[in-house]
Order: sequence, then C-alpha cells, then structure tokens
Amino acid sequence: MLRPSEVFGGSKSEGIDKAIENAMQGGVQLCPAGVKTPMYPIHTEDVARRIHQLGFVDEETKKTIHINGPKPYSFYQLITSVSRITGKKALIFPVPKALLQFVAQMVRISKLDIGIAPDQVARLYSKKHESTTGSFYYGGRVCKS
Repeated sequence: MLRPSEVFGGSKSEGIDKAIENAMQGGVQLCPAGVKTPMYPIHTEDVARRIHQLGFVDEETKKTIHINGPKPYSFYQLITSVSRITGKKALIFPVPKALLQFVAQMVRISKLDIGIAPDQVARLYSKKHESTTGSFYYGGRVCKS
C-alpha cells in the first residue's frame, strides 16, 4: 500500500494545490489554525516515479510505504514560502479549527462546492496526519531523513 503525503501539481483546485495557487496570487490567504503536525508536500511527478520504481524496479510487496516530500511545512510556512518565491505579498488570516469544522458540516449537508471537502478538515486535524521518518522519495531518488 502506498500512502503519499500532500500531493501537489495536479489539476485539482482544492487542498494543498488550492493553497499554493492562492498564495501565488498574493492578497488575503486563509490558513487553518492549530494544526500541530507538518505536511511533507510532494509533486505528482515524484509520486509517479516512486510508484513506478516500487512496482517495476524494487518490486516491493506487502508493505505500507509512505511517499513524502523532503521538507516539512505548516500551512503558514507553505504560504509564506510561495509568497517569498513569487514576490506576491500575502496577508495570512488564521481560521480556527471550530470554524473549519462548522464549514465542513455545512458543505456536507448542503453539497455546495466551495473548494473544500469535508473529509479534508477531519484529516487535517487527525493524528494520522503525521509524517513518518525514515526514507522519502524526492526528485527521482530515495532519500533518508
């Protein structure tokens, strides 16, 4: 079983992709408050290379393999990093956990598409949203942390 961390670089307009896209524009950025564990974002191409390597080169079976990016980020750090790289000024507004949970419930009930999936909020604040240590995959190679 393969368990990638936060994946970016696809065509989705939600989650980390949406956060990166918004940060690239600058302006007011919403940021979940109180998330204790960092994320280790990884690009779709790195995930695809690792899946290929595991399936056709290493032939790993019967294991749970975590595919992480090389560097930990909080949402705040991710937004500020993108802002710094793009030169776009970001005004970061922290959104409390209780408000995010309320919005998730309203989205679940109303079926509105506002760029957030209710399960994203639950995963964001769950203990399972923790990265593993050991090896990770980045830039076409397996690295040790």
